[in-house]
Amino acid sequence: VPLVVRRRGPLTVLGFAGDRLGDGFRPLAAPPLDARGAAALAGSAIARSGLGWDLVQLANCDPADGWADALEAALGRRATSPWNRRREERPRIDVEGRTWDEYLASAVSRRTRKETRRRVRRLNESGDVAFTLAEVGDAADATDTLFHLHDLRWSERGGSSIEADADRDTLRDFNVAAAERGWLRLWLLSVDGRPAAEELAWRLDATQSHYQGGFDPEFAELCVGMVVFTSALEEALGDGVE
Repeated sequence: VPLVVRRRGPLTVLGFAGDRLGDGFRPLAAPPLDARGAAALAGSAIARSGLGWDLVQLANCDPADGWADALEAALGRRATSPWNRRREERPRIDVEGRTWDEYLASAVSRRTRKETRRRVRRLNESGDVAFTLAEVGDAADATDTLFHLHDLRWSERGGSSIEADADRDTLRDFNVAAAERGWLRLWLLSVDGRPAAEELAWRLDATQSHYQGGFDPEFAELCVGMVVFTSALEEALGDGVE
């Protein structure tokens, strides 16, 4: 349960690491333990630690999971630790078993469907186009290519949101570990052997979460960023992502 202590105004707040950036938080538990059990153990450990805090703030967690109640009960501070269980709608597509064509037919206009397919045809006519998915051995290099393409896209627009070296080191290491576990979905679109666009996502079970992309502005007229993104969605639906 990756909790951290912060100062927020006059209060010392206990909350999830990265809660200003993420969109859904819960404990990670190895079987046979479940999220409630992990939360209860974490709460007991914190209660014994003597760690000082005034407020528990669990951003973007689902109260229906029940683990938040288990954490609070183990902390033993119900009366003095108000909770902020903030729910925010995040961009989400529920495909419900539809194919890519069925999804397009139900979700977007006829004009958008035609434009989506036209982009792909136009790109294929522009040169030798290849889509590759990063594997375990090349996850680190593929992540560095993403940083390069992202910088090309944003260097003249105020800079990247992931420009700090520490952030990039963490993301690179995480992608390597994710690839080893079969989670990583990092697609590279190349044109005539040159990296043109990349899309980063992770897939756990039937959920695919998209994080970041980048493209070379030299290929902007070919809409390579949109093409690699929609190609990633099409592959996901073909694999049974829900």
